[in-house]
Amino acid sequence: MKYQQRMKRLVERKIQQTREKLSALGARNEDDYGLVLPPEGFVPELPVRDENGSFAGAYAWGKNFRYLMENHPVYIDPDDALAGRWMFMLSRMRLGYKLYRSNFAFDYSDLVPLQEKYDITSGIGKVDTVIINGAECEPYITGDHRTMLERPEEIIGGATYLAKMFGVDKVIIGVEDNKQNGIDAMNKVIAEKKAPVVVEPLRCRYPQGGEKQLIQAITGRQVPPGGLPADVGCAVFNINTTICIFKAITTGMPVVNKVVTVSGSGIVDPKNIECPIGTPVSLLLDACGGVKDGTYKLIAGGPMMGMAQYTADIPVAKGTGAILAFCEKEEQTVEHPQCIRCGKCVAACPVHLEPLFMYQYAEKGMVDELNEAHIMDCMECGACAYACPARMHLTHMFKTGKQLVKNKMAADRAAAEAKKAAEAKKEA
Repeated sequence: MKYQQRMKRLVERKIQQTREKLSALGARNEDDYGLVLPPEGFVPELPVRDENGSFAGAYAWGKNFRYLMENHPVYIDPDDALAGRWMFMLSRMRLGYKLYRSNFAFDYSDLVPLQEKYDITSGIGKVDTVIINGAECEPYITGDHRTMLERPEEIIGGATYLAKMFGVDKVIIGVEDNKQNGIDAMNKVIAEKKAPVVVEPLRCRYPQGGEKQLIQAITGRQVPPGGLPADVGCAVFNINTTICIFKAITTGMPVVNKVVTVSGSGIVDPKNIECPIGTPVSLLLDACGGVKDGTYKLIAGGPMMGMAQYTADIPVAKGTGAILAFCEKEEQTVEHPQCIRCGKCVAACPVHLEPLFMYQYAEKGMVDELNEAHIMDCMECGACAYACPARMHLTHMFKTGKQLVKNKMAADRAAAEAKKAAEAKKEA
């Protein structure tokens, strides 16, 4: 058989398979993951299932997978582009039951020794407060605000599912009070659906979008240094994640799109754009009319915590919330800044650190002093650098200091392991 004939048969078979799946499963707004329909008459009887038909946990997945491997007929089709592939994802064997329908009520107490042995911090059973982060406190970024106005049903729907998953009476959505129309839109949906959700208006301030700051603003609880929200009984999700949970449960759609704010003084026509993950940033800039003459900086993220980019030939990632461009008139950097000991950076720090000393320690490579100054608790919000009248490059230096600490920790760990191995070899 010639190549062209072979390709023609493969294409025809693929079209036929697509029609068969469309007839059996209906139209679906997602990839079929290489799904192969089971033979007619094959009805799986999974050995491990919950009362509602779903299943979860390593034991259940292992037993069910073995059952399918042993009982499902081998699939071989010489006219299939992927001949020999296995039936389809095991998650499809949930027989149409959605993730949220399984309560996952398992006793995890037997895992505590392993958690302590491997220093695993777990939030299982600790959470009594679920918070949705709608603060969006960085300047320019308005993607979440736009989402509140256009998709409040999906936000409230996702929050309702989170309430069921965590077993809490209500979910709190924290929104700064400069987004009053977004608050009103969500409250309207909450009232219509009688959802277990409360929108908490917050005073507009930066960096309230940080999860630790948001937790303190809403609950009054303070996450300890080096700790996680679960340590104070909280779980925090952002608006985009909440909508993705809603879509995953109701449609099965994975995370494929991202809302990106394209703004800044260097953008001709600023706007929010929903685009597929992986879209080149250059295309987003083109969709906004391009950049103005004199644009000197391109940032992925917000102006306070974003990262400067040297090219627009980068893809949109799932964490890309904004692409900002700035013109020369906003250039405020100083080539050789000198600290004047004013202390404004200390007053600005939301984590109550001492940036002026951390800067000196990082500049001189004083790792032990950096640890004592709790540099790893720095959230790199940029508030200190913004408040600094001398334009010190504080945030940049703290990133360098954190890397020094990480390198020292890695070196100490390697030395300890080498010593332990040498002692074991000596005893042997």
